[in-house]
Amino acid sequence: MHRILQLPILFGIILFCACKPSRNHSSGPFTGKVIGDICSQYTIQLVSGDMDPSRYVKNWQQGDSVYHNVFAVTNYCYFSKQGLNKGDVFQFYLLPDSGQQNCVVCLIYAPRPDIYNTIKVASAAK
Repeated sequence: MHRILQLPILFGIILFCACKPSRNHSSGPFTGKVIGDICSQYTIQLVSGDMDPSRYVKNWQQGDSVYHNVFAVTNYCYFSKQGLNKGDVFQFYLLPDSGQQNCVVCLIYAPRPDIYNTIKVASAAK
């Protein structure tokens, strides 16, 4: 009986020691720069902000250029209405993943990073 009582205490100590505190990253605001905007296929470079590193590609090569901290935009229908073009700098927030996009886009393919985020533009510095 005495050992039965010790077992839950032992498991509790093991679980307590095994759990590592996770670092909480904010959802914004972040500063981003549009580096690709062909046919609603937007690529954003994180300029500043404490974004979770799993939310962007650390190094991404496009042609002869290498970009750091980039991701593709999931909600391209919304983003296309914001009036931002290649080279524009803006503030944004991360949102939960968006649903299906329903807007007209052309069929040109442009390479994009493998990581996508749904964002909301807070302000544009251009």
